[in-house]
Amino acid sequence: MLTSNIPMRMSGAIPNLKNKGAIEVFKKRTSRWASKKENSLELKVLGMALRKEHSLTRANIVGKRRSKMRIIADILRHAQRSAKKTHIMYECNLSFNQLKRYLNFLRKRALIRRKIENGSIIYKTTDNGKEFLKKYSSIAQQLRPPALERS
Repeated sequence: MLTSNIPMRMSGAIPNLKNKGAIEVFKKRTSRWASKKENSLELKVLGMALRKEHSLTRANIVGKRRSKMRIIADILRHAQRSAKKTHIMYECNLSFNQLKRYLNFLRKRALIRRKIENGSIIYKTTDNGKEFLKKYSSIAQQLRPPALERS
């Protein structure tokens, strides 16, 4: 079980994880005299209820930023199974404006397509997008540090 303190301003993905029952959140004052802006949240991860996309480690919560390539890969991965714009936004932890820019970028390059189903706009990864994901996964795996051997 992992417990982590994070500043309130870095709590973007927390409501989604809390609703899925993956974490418990406790508001915590850093001191009696701290202002509301200085409050932090204490997170308690509940077992392994998290999906692979939501790996919650201290490095992912505090300080590590995703590259643009990783964000693009996340969007394409979620759109593989046909997704609405808001679902992609929450799953990839992006603001609405960020998502609009990325979706326009991906549509111009034919990596994602937009279609209308039952009056809803749905995004789906194209074959070019799937090819990009394969290449990205291959490169990312090659760049990962090797596992430490036990002696």
